[in-house]
Amino acid sequence: MRNRGFTLIEILVVITIIAAILAIATPMLFKGKDQANLVFCQKNLSEMGQGFMLYQQRFEEKMPKTDSGIQFLAELVKEGFINPIDKEIKILQCPGDMQLKQQGFKPEDYKDYKAINSAMVSYSGRNTKDYPLKFSKRGEEPIACDDDEDEPNHPNKVNVLYLDFSVGQVDVNEFGGAEAFRVGHDSPFEKFKVLNNN
Repeated sequence: MRNRGFTLIEILVVITIIAAILAIATPMLFKGKDQANLVFCQKNLSEMGQGFMLYQQRFEEKMPKTDSGIQFLAELVKEGFINPIDKEIKILQCPGDMQLKQQGFKPEDYKDYKAINSAMVSYSGRNTKDYPLKFSKRGEEPIACDDDEDEPNHPNKVNVLYLDFSVGQVDVNEFGGAEAFRVGHDSPFEKFKVLNNN
């Protein structure tokens, strides 16, 4: 008896089936990764919120006063609510921020809180000098968001930390898409003028 091997047609059919499975599964894998990054980003903002809650308790209902959104967030490092160690400093780094990942900053780079700049942080913070916080509107006042100025951290979504320390999500399609969405004094969206990544 002769051993029967695979014919060329059978091999081509198997390759075609594998290619079809990969074509279907690959976008789902990327979508799953984007969703995981979005959730981790929400967790980062939630932990920042806890830091600001402790800040308020220590400084009797006051929040950092600065016109720099990055220095607003760096106050958490300055006052010890975020320590420049690997686990904690990642709070300032959105996992969806590919540009920041390429920079390769290390925890020791964050020890001098005055040297922290927009290249080191994935988030925009509150400009409290020009836009003082109104505690009467706790749930409506944004104090930080993941920054979508140059390249979106998350497809079509922006996470926002509010003054009541809750984290919400904004669909940027409501604002004309990722290309149109931006924060800062020149933002076309009133709600996001109060944040900047300077």
